[in-house]
Order: sequence, then C-alpha cells, then structure tokens
Amino acid sequence: MKLRSRRFVRDENGAAAIEFVIWLPAFMLILAFVLDVSLSMLAHSRMWDVARDTVRQISLRSLNAAEAVTYAESSARIMGADPTVSAHDVGPQVWVQIELPMADVTLFNMLGLAGSSRLTARAIMMQEPA
Repeated sequence: MKLRSRRFVRDENGAAAIEFVIWLPAFMLILAFVLDVSLSMLAHSRMWDVARDTVRQISLRSLNAAEAVTYAESSARIMGADPTVSAHDVGPQVWVQIELPMADVTLFNMLGLAGSSRLTARAIMMQEPA
C-alpha cells in the first residue's frame, strides 16, 4: 500500500490539466475585461464623433436643438442601444451631450462594477456668426 501511495505522489500525469483548470478562469476574466474595455472605448469614440458632428451642425445653424437631438439619437445608436441626447442652441455657445448606459454596450458589464455605469460625451462650440 505504501508503494502505491509513493508512486501516486511522484506521478506527474495530469498535472498540466490541473494547472489548466486553475488558470482558465483567470484568463477568461482577463479576456472578458479586455473585450468590455474595447467595446466601451468603441462606443465612447462613436459618441464623441456624433456629438462633435452634431454640435458643428448647430453652430452653422443647419440644425436647431430639436432636429439635432433626433439626428444625434439616430447617428449614435450603438449595438442596438438608444442614447439619451440633449442639445442647447441658444446663446454664444451651443452644446450637445450624449449619454449611454455602459451595460448596453458591453457584453459582461465588468466596467460597471468598478465605478460609473454611464458613458458621456459632450461637445461645445461657439455659434458661428449669422
């Protein structure tokens, strides 16, 4: 009996499988985190592009605030998520703000656990002279 137990302790067959099982969850967590960061950065970049384009249209007086909200809502739709858009076209400064829940654009919502759960993009420009 003692011989079998010594042989069992020294035997390394299956050691790689055990290491794989131990490290697999860590690799999966890292992969999920990287995927969520990538998707949130892609969405945030798209929101900034739409906010900048929309505020430029307002500053040139091509759109009023109501039209700008409609334009930005349709342009900033990301992965089926509908953003919240607000716009201001009165005074020397015009602005557009786009907000979106982070859970709507990530697959695992790992970033929402760490802090803010909303992505926000706000662009401000001076009104062009008439």
